[in-house]
Amino acid sequence: MGVLSGRYELLEPLGRGGMGVVYRARDRELERIVAVKVLPAQMLRDEDFRARFRREARAAAGLSHPNIATVYDIGEDTEGAEPVPYLVMELVEGGTLADLLRQTPPTPDEAGRIVAAVLEALEHSHEREIVHRDIKPANIMVHRAGGRVRVKVMDFGIAKLMSETATRLTATGTRIGTPSYMSPEQADGKPTDARSDLYSTGCVLYEMLTGRPPFPGGSPAVVLFQHIHKTPPPPSQLNPALASFWDRILATALAKDPQERHQDAIAMRQAIETNSAAPHLPGAADGPAPAFGPPTRLDSPTLAETTSPAPTPHAPDPPGRGAQAVPGSATDGHVVAAPRRVLTRRRLFTGLGAAGLAVALPVAYYALSRGDTATLLGEPLTGHNGGVGSVAFSPDGKILAVGSGDNTVRLWDVATRALLGRPLTGHDGGVSAVVFGPDGKILASGSYDNTVRLWDVATNASIGDPLTHHGPPGPVSAVAFSPDGRTLATGGSDQTVRLWDVATRNPVGRPLTGHDNAMDAISVVAFSPDGKILVADDGDTVRLWDVATHTSLGRPLTGHADWVGSVAFSPDGRTLATGSGDDTVRLWDVATRSPIGRPLTGHNDDVSVVAFSPDGKTLATGSYGDTVRLWDVATRTTVGRPLTGHADSVGSVAFSPDRKILASGGRDGTVRLWQL
Repeated sequence: MGVLSGRYELLEPLGRGGMGVVYRARDRELERIVAVKVLPAQMLRDEDFRARFRREARAAAGLSHPNIATVYDIGEDTEGAEPVPYLVMELVEGGTLADLLRQTPPTPDEAGRIVAAVLEALEHSHEREIVHRDIKPANIMVHRAGGRVRVKVMDFGIAKLMSETATRLTATGTRIGTPSYMSPEQADGKPTDARSDLYSTGCVLYEMLTGRPPFPGGSPAVVLFQHIHKTPPPPSQLNPALASFWDRILATALAKDPQERHQDAIAMRQAIETNSAAPHLPGAADGPAPAFGPPTRLDSPTLAETTSPAPTPHAPDPPGRGAQAVPGSATDGHVVAAPRRVLTRRRLFTGLGAAGLAVALPVAYYALSRGDTATLLGEPLTGHNGGVGSVAFSPDGKILAVGSGDNTVRLWDVATRALLGRPLTGHDGGVSAVVFGPDGKILASGSYDNTVRLWDVATNASIGDPLTHHGPPGPVSAVAFSPDGRTLATGGSDQTVRLWDVATRNPVGRPLTGHDNAMDAISVVAFSPDGKILVADDGDTVRLWDVATHTSLGRPLTGHADWVGSVAFSPDGRTLATGSGDDTVRLWDVATRSPIGRPLTGHNDDVSVVAFSPDGKTLATGSYGDTVRLWDVATRTTVGRPLTGHADSVGSVAFSPDRKILASGGRDGTVRLWQL
């Protein structure tokens, strides 16, 4: 795979982190196996990114502790066309705590010992004015041997020297961290200190004791809102076998105000070790009641930030991303969207007041350049207790399906705007995709519970057992029916695309593999209108597959500078639209696999969804900037002003089959219908 500086022979990739790619490597000079972290290829030209990498290297090299991965060397390979900065670290035995939680979760006693070791590492780094800022299970290596547990804290890749001015890393509005383990001050974009690491460590401890993070949520925005405004249930409520001192320790560790937390890592470690050493009976009343309580109730019924039902203790939750995925959407047979992976670079969800979310907006009119108008049709559709991740019209346009972070699918009568029967329930995680079969009789839904369910639209009944992706627990955000309705394509957290026979519910051939983006789930798939081609995302690229042979069609489509979150075929199959986290939309000639003109720009935030109108003349795009834009495909220009009104990111859009209505679903838990 190459040799860096004539010394470090790269053998195989081990994983990707916030600041680079890690390889197993051989140090030819000292004849030992090491881990080498280098910058991702697409980042090499980004001087700011390289500067952050160098700061990471300097910070990590200054740390020397048994519970911190040792940095052996720092360098920059200059033998190629471009310099490649790298750092060399010890190769740590064992697996990550994230792996352990999925396979053999620790006992409460072992969880206490693991966290105590993490806190010892943080004592060392905090004494040297280094805040990790991304403590999470994926950054903690655990090696069980002979009844003992050895712990190493990894990846100070987003560490920040506290002696530097706060603007060095945050002047561009960048928030650093993983939503499920992020402190309230991080989530709110405020200055952080060592106590932010203690909050994150508390989140990790909470997950080890209960089997889920404090706030499972339905999307990164929802999770961050909960960190700022909500109180998680006491861990003993989710795992009654726990001694009550864990409630007290975590009530302090997870306090919203940093002043109310343990004031340093030593204090938190001593609290754990002192209580763990004393004899306790499960549920014993051994002290004042902890500060935990039921989540604060807000006035708005459409908020998606309610605490999820308690799962079975140690039941695996979808891994954070690095890997937190945001629910997606699917419309018709050819459009799938999945805003996911990371929260927007410029904007994080920051606690809008309940009154602000609940305010009723007046009907707005938008003059379109063709003389048409886009008129908001009445009040938004509400009722979900989670963000709307997906919307889809039935082929006859009479029904609108809505999937939500509250684990349900709701069916609405488009004409009367009335709910059709009870919500479809059965998923154990947020619903990240919904799509109708071509005949409108079957609905498929993908979920964070790693499954796809099929539903009989006439009876609202589930059809058979769920289809399951075999791999790490995570979202199935990519679901699409073939045009003839015989095949269902799904993409999951195992980085594969699977084809299923709808009639027999059996897999069709082997999974489609080869995706290079090992850190993310496949979260967008779409069939071409003739059913011969299937597309799927692969990081910031798109892969095309021959459906008949299950083989990749040439090289991936490249050009986006950030993750691809949505794809859509034009009705004639000649054009493919892709929306990306780089705030742009690209159009591609399917036959030549070449871009058509320049990217479409205008959104000020990640483009989360794209959809062609049934006549192919208009393209609708949704954004984390809370807006929907319409584009004239022929002229590649915007049509009228953006459609606004959602109080949070727009995650899904869908045209009705007659093109008269556009539906948009938002993370504010509402669906808006627009008359075109």
